Amino acid sequence: MSKFFNRYTTALPLLSLVAFALAVTGGSQPTYAHHLCGNTGSPYGAFDIQTYEAADYRNVYARTMELAGWNRLFPEYPTFAPPAMETGDRGAGSGSLMGPYIPPVLLKSIAWIESGWAQASYDPPVQYGQIGPVLSSHDCGYGIMQVTSGMQNVSGVPTLDQAMIGGHYAFNIARGARILAEKWNGAPEYRPIVGTRNPTVIEDWYYALWGYNGFAFKNHPLNPDYAWPRPAYDCGSARSYPYQELILGCAQNPPARGGSQLWNSQPVTLPNLSDPAFYDHLKLENWNPCSSNLQCAAMDIPTPNPAHQDPSGTDLNRGQVLGSPSLGLSTSNVVLSAVPGSQSPPARIDVLNRGSGLLSWRATSTAAWLKVSPYQGVALGADLGPYNGSFAIQADTASLLPGTYTAQVVLESGYATGVPARINVTLNFGDGAVMRLPDGSVYVLQSGLARHVPDGATFEAYGFSWASVLAVPQDWLTGKTRGQDLPSVLADGRLIRGPDGGTYAMQAGRKRWITGPAAFAACGYGWDSVSSVSGPTVGQIPNGAFLGGAPCPQPSFPDGTLLRTSDGGIWVTVGNGRRWVTSGQAMWDCFYQWGNVNGLGDSLVTQRPIFPNVESCKNEGSILRRADGSVYLVRGGLNHHVPNGPTFEANGLDWTRATPVDGFWLPVGDPLLDVLMNGRLLHASGKVYVMDGGVRRWVASAAVFNACGYNWGAISNISAGTLSTVPEGPPLQSPPCPALTLPIGTLLRGSDTAVWTTLGPNRKWVMSPEAIADCGYNGGNVQFVPDGLLAAMPAIGAVQGCTTERSLVLTRDGRVSVVRSGLRRWVPNPATLEANGLSWGSLAPMADGRLWEGRPLIDALGTGMLVRSPEGAVYVMQSGAKRHVPSPAVMDSCGYGWDAVVTYSAATIAAIPDGLPLSTPPCPKPSFTNGTLLWTSDGGIWAVQSGQRRWVASPAMFGACGYLPGNVDRLADSTIFALPRGPDLSSPPCP
Repeated sequence: MSKFFNRYTTALPLLSLVAFALAVTGGSQPTYAHHLCGNTGSPYGAFDIQTYEAADYRNVYARTMELAGWNRLFPEYPTFAPPAMETGDRGAGSGSLMGPYIPPVLLKSIAWIESGWAQASYDPPVQYGQIGPVLSSHDCGYGIMQVTSGMQNVSGVPTLDQAMIGGHYAFNIARGARILAEKWNGAPEYRPIVGTRNPTVIEDWYYALWGYNGFAFKNHPLNPDYAWPRPAYDCGSARSYPYQELILGCAQNPPARGGSQLWNSQPVTLPNLSDPAFYDHLKLENWNPCSSNLQCAAMDIPTPNPAHQDPSGTDLNRGQVLGSPSLGLSTSNVVLSAVPGSQSPPARIDVLNRGSGLLSWRATSTAAWLKVSPYQGVALGADLGPYNGSFAIQADTASLLPGTYTAQVVLESGYATGVPARINVTLNFGDGAVMRLPDGSVYVLQSGLARHVPDGATFEAYGFSWASVLAVPQDWLTGKTRGQDLPSVLADGRLIRGPDGGTYAMQAGRKRWITGPAAFAACGYGWDSVSSVSGPTVGQIPNGAFLGGAPCPQPSFPDGTLLRTSDGGIWVTVGNGRRWVTSGQAMWDCFYQWGNVNGLGDSLVTQRPIFPNVESCKNEGSILRRADGSVYLVRGGLNHHVPNGPTFEANGLDWTRATPVDGFWLPVGDPLLDVLMNGRLLHASGKVYVMDGGVRRWVASAAVFNACGYNWGAISNISAGTLSTVPEGPPLQSPPCPALTLPIGTLLRGSDTAVWTTLGPNRKWVMSPEAIADCGYNGGNVQFVPDGLLAAMPAIGAVQGCTTERSLVLTRDGRVSVVRSGLRRWVPNPATLEANGLSWGSLAPMADGRLWEGRPLIDALGTGMLVRSPEGAVYVMQSGAKRHVPSPAVMDSCGYGWDAVVTYSAATIAAIPDGLPLSTPPCPKPSFTNGTLLWTSDGGIWAVQSGQRRWVASPAMFGACGYLPGNVDRLADSTIFALPRGPDLSSPPCP
């Protein structure tokens, strides 16, 4: 533990006051070179850490130390909370413990001796209420408690704990308190003790205080360097004292600031060195065995009399003292760019405290090329400032090949919400560089995208030079983001010109010479879209017929091609048209990438008809089309797949509003209801059809329509052209009729606000938004359907929720489960459902993954289980069949218990196949898989292992095994006790 006062008395031997006394009188202290940091394990020297000096330091620091003493500062942080305190005489060893407690006055006195109650530097001076460098010593002790332990700088980057100790006074105080408590717990194994080691007795801390500064001879009270007799230290003079006497002396004689003491005087009784009860134990011949060989019993001393306790308590919570910091960032996404031979320009990120109080943060990167500076800082909430911290990030490209790289900056903080926070960083390195792979393919980097150059003519048209092409390995593309191919100048409708001035239009791989300006104008071509290529390249292109006028080849582009006009507008191609992308946010929302934007000439863009603007790809009602042709509709914050063209048309969607995209920001929800599924009704050209097995069947008459129970309000209208794409089957002239059955758990809504969920051909009303959430339904998956379609589905009850105890739920895989203590447990058959007193009427669809899946319920029809008919006949199950037990005598001879017999309905009994009657042993016995948990009527929990039952000895053992209450099964005692008893389960491993 470094000593603030020592370094100043060492540096200024002529001063009559220790260094902190100068701080009291207003003098600032110089910070000396950290020349001893290497001796304390810091080869990189001192950390460069910023901190905050509290404006109301008198109250803030005092209250913080009181919270630390009572372990109410950071009890949830293991490295900052004092451990349980060992107590008792030497014979008690380390086995007798009490709750963490340190007399707060000792922390206050230590902080004064160590730093003069200063967290921040004296030189350069940091005033109260300001931010600046942390106070650090020549041997790398930090802050108000001058913490050295755990502050070793071995990399140049502080750990989160180190950043908090240096940057936040409360964490510094907390670590100092923990270190002091660890010194206390060093006895009796490694240190002597005082009295019975009562942490509430100030005098019993004598040796722990000695150890805080270092259990060294310099602090021995009989060290001849110290005068004897000597008065108690007055907390102001320059007389030399052992460290523990300095602390206890200041506790009695508090320093004053602004004319008033920093804390109330605390009476303390020091060991009387003239009394043999103390002197005989502290004499020097006892020192060496203790300090060298840890034989310290001879140095044990009694508690000086009278003993004292610190009366200070605390009725505050830490939020009242420290505030409630919340970390925020000025941005969560940064794009860096660099060209070969240079670093990227730095980007600044502000760190905000959106809450209150002091926030100390640490920033690190996930990639070696991404540099962060500084790594640490602080931010103040509005109650103290506000003040925003900041740091810069920069890319070091020295070891990188051209390409796009991604990494993150991670922001951490102790005692703050909003952490960890992450900043996504993209580096575009080598923008504009052209690369050639060993297979001959050529790529150009544009805004981080690797775009293929399709042919030599396009290479020339873009002005690339083979002299500047970089040869890269074949795996260079691995991990690169592939952009769209550059539009080929050899595609239909593209215009090229050779050195001789001849201009050509490309068509079907041939060049057609444009006969003159009149023909050029008649085709609507523009000179700004003509690309120049070399004579040899022009000569290699086959000739086509001369182009003297219409019809003229026109350029076409794949959907989703991005075109830029000279006014800066960005357009995306859709079919033969174009849609204006209204903003950079729209580019982002639609996954459009700036590296894919092509500047090919305004005339090439403007000759395409204009379709509706692209405002976003996340807005309600947006229609998205992916490169594979799949189409999605944004509804309720989800992307819903539109399964086919008829469904697209039936939902009133417009192809001119379909936006090509390469990806989604929003999650994918349920697909739109397919109008081509069985039982859906379609109308076109005056006829009504019903879908049946993928074909449409004409409903031959209104009588047939009514006989099938169809509803006119359930019909979807589509065009005749769209209908013609659906295969036609035979007319429907009479029942049986195709019926509509929707997937389990489909959410439906008609013209009112009621939401329904499907259960087979039926529907159940979902009673409230809370029920929607409880069942894991996503409101974005609600399908808006005609009222007539709803009316055609019988309503069979209501869904109030899905997670309450004994709820019966159905997942989309068709499995029925019951909720037990937060687990979803599969019900293997209807008999098991009946045995557990469950009702089919309460069944509710539940979203997959809503609850953790537990063990299946024990099968009520498993071998050895006993069943009874309503008439009283008893059976035992064996291999899926029921065997009649003809008499009580057979029951007894088999060891069966009547408490294990379960009565079922006649229908359930009748559905079970009959086996041979059971008249004599051997008798079927139940068996259970390893880890089955069984509960007997006396409250005992048993775990099954290898056919035996093992008693789970305690709730702690239950938890240590990772068992969950929801997996416990209640069976008849006779069934459980029929299992042979194995050893009690009192320690892992667990079945």
